[in-house]
Amino acid sequence: MAVPDSEVNDGKATAPSESLPPTPRYPIPISRLANSRNPRYLVYHAPTISHLRRAHNIPGILVGTLPQSPSQNVFHGLPLELMPEEARMLVEKGLGFVVDEADVHKKGMGALGREGRRLWRERLASVGKEIAKEAVREKENRKEMAMKSVDESRTEKVREERRRQREEQSLANESPPEEPNAHEPSREYLTPSAITPTISYPPLTPPTPELHGISTFPTVNSSSYSLYRHLHAQSYFLSPGLRFGCQYLAYPGDPLRFHSHFLVVGRGWDEEVDLLTLVGGGRLGTGVKKGFLFGGKVEHSSDGNTPAIDEASQSREVDAKATVKEELEGHDGDVRCFCIEWGGM
Repeated sequence: MAVPDSEVNDGKATAPSESLPPTPRYPIPISRLANSRNPRYLVYHAPTISHLRRAHNIPGILVGTLPQSPSQNVFHGLPLELMPEEARMLVEKGLGFVVDEADVHKKGMGALGREGRRLWRERLASVGKEIAKEAVREKENRKEMAMKSVDESRTEKVREERRRQREEQSLANESPPEEPNAHEPSREYLTPSAITPTISYPPLTPPTPELHGISTFPTVNSSSYSLYRHLHAQSYFLSPGLRFGCQYLAYPGDPLRFHSHFLVVGRGWDEEVDLLTLVGGGRLGTGVKKGFLFGGKVEHSSDGNTPAIDEASQSREVDAKATVKEELEGHDGDVRCFCIEWGGM
């Protein structure tokens, strides 16, 4: 059973709201699981995930599943996987830093020592016992509610039988009989629940950018990343667009509340685009009630002038250059977008 780290505190189960601040401490750690070609960037802390979605328009993708139900495909759990673009933007803005999770975990567990690991296991067992007690209490309360609807004589008979069984068990264990408590679970049910904390802090010390941060930025495609930052600066939520054959899906608000408006594809300014690609993208977007949006960063010529554009194209440009220049820090230049819809033959 996975529980938030806030519930594992000195062996006592506590409510998350009692120990977690409403806003995480910046910069937040982003765990990198190294891969020779495609590293993955994960966030494990539930309150941080909620804050990123609420305050920074970072939805990510929940990829965790329960060991007993590995075939889940509707709702998943922790951790949250970030796109490389999401991770890089957080790092560039100073909101996060990348941590080599495997290396930090291995060194931290080694420094913890045998005694520290033993104490941590005892804390987990204590929390598991409290959770088991609460589960049994709820089960017995449900039984009591069900028994109230049964005939009174039958209810009394069942209670007498249960009392007799407890007395026999107490005599067999050579312990004095105890009066059963309706709110105290029976000992036979008190098998501690298995606890799997969602993060390793505690028992390990939380990573810091000075000691554990990786200096290199997450690798991204330059043409699509400029478009990603441009749309994010316009308050769009962006998620992977693989299921629609594009790079991103752009939502005007939280994806749990809105359908996506655009199928987004990033292009280089001088990159040739096949006409069939435009026609196919426009037809696909219109077929699923979305616009096919593509664009990229404007590349200035050697004399510093922007390539000529006609007046019709100029009128369609989004009038948000000041915001774009501010948000695209480190990515100089404007970003131009074009939206195509299929109008028919």
